[in-house]
Amino acid sequence: MARGRVHVFRMARGRPVAATVIRRAQMRAALDDLAGNFRRRQAGVVALYGLLRLQSALPLNPQELSAVAPHLALNTAVSFVTNTSWQSYSGETTLSYASQMAGITVQSFLSAASGIAVVIALIRGFARRQAATSRREMASSS
Repeated sequence: MARGRVHVFRMARGRPVAATVIRRAQMRAALDDLAGNFRRRQAGVVALYGLLRLQSALPLNPQELSAVAPHLALNTAVSFVTNTSWQSYSGETTLSYASQMAGITVQSFLSAASGIAVVIALIRGFARRQAATSRREMASSS
């Protein structure tokens, strides 16, 4: 990144300076998106934690399982929201059907979908950078 900035300031005024301004705006947008993603993850942790703590009062609990202990509920919520999926319990004897369906399955899907979206964005970024580099090489060779 520093190399790019030095190159921009060595160039004459015009397009390179505009490119720097655009890059900075894109970086700000990416940071804002990360902050929004963090807020959504917080909401996911709180929702899953609440679901696990209240499972004894929810429907779809035919075994009448009690609520998950606070430390285990927090550990499970953070684990599944962040896509580590680490379990320190036996799912069939600890979680009700409602907790497994509405909590664990939903968070597993959402975290995987977020990962796929990040990979797609990364590939698009590399493709754009490659295309821009190819255009610059073609322009300088002519």
